[in-house]
Amino acid sequence: MSKDIITIARQYGSNGRNVGRRLADVLGYKFLDKEIIAHIAETYDVDATMLNKYDEQSPSKFAGMFSPSVTLTNAYIPMYNNILFNDEVIRLQAKALKEMAEENNIVVVGRCSDYIFRNEPNLLRIFIYADDDVRLKKIINEYHVPADEAKSVMKKADKNRANYYSTYADGKWGDPKQYDLCINSSKLNVDEIVGLIINYKEALDRKK
Repeated sequence: MSKDIITIARQYGSNGRNVGRRLADVLGYKFLDKEIIAHIAETYDVDATMLNKYDEQSPSKFAGMFSPSVTLTNAYIPMYNNILFNDEVIRLQAKALKEMAEENNIVVVGRCSDYIFRNEPNLLRIFIYADDDVRLKKIINEYHVPADEAKSVMKKADKNRANYYSTYADGKWGDPKQYDLCINSSKLNVDEIVGLIINYKEALDRKK
């Protein structure tokens, strides 16, 4: 696999998804976030609603205890809990991402993608974070979360992403050692952040 792969991990409310989409647009790369769910649903004939429910969710021992059994890609999975279903979703995501990276330069948001592509030579791993007050403002004004709930929602979202990463990857989500470049998005707009990433990438490319 010789295509460029840029992965973006992000704190909730840090504008990481918008950075990823803009970066892909500027570079002419394929952007993958929720798009990967639609691709899996269409390619493997899986219920998109079910996939979205478990997308980037760490498994809970009891969450599916009384759920009916489900079928995923013709595989019968007894839902005494939802661990097996989560495992199958992450397996399909990894498979789909690798297939897309065979044909395209890609920018991927989340989904343990930095770990999935950890052995690829043209991998650039980005982490986007921001100050809490900036994140809370975005969560309230753009995500329309009530002000008295925003802090709790923010902490829960970050905790879930960390748990998801620790379940399916080797390392700690948000640890600077896991990434090539960590950027505080608090005082920069999307285009400025994209410019930083491209400058960093070009500097690395010159050393190859």
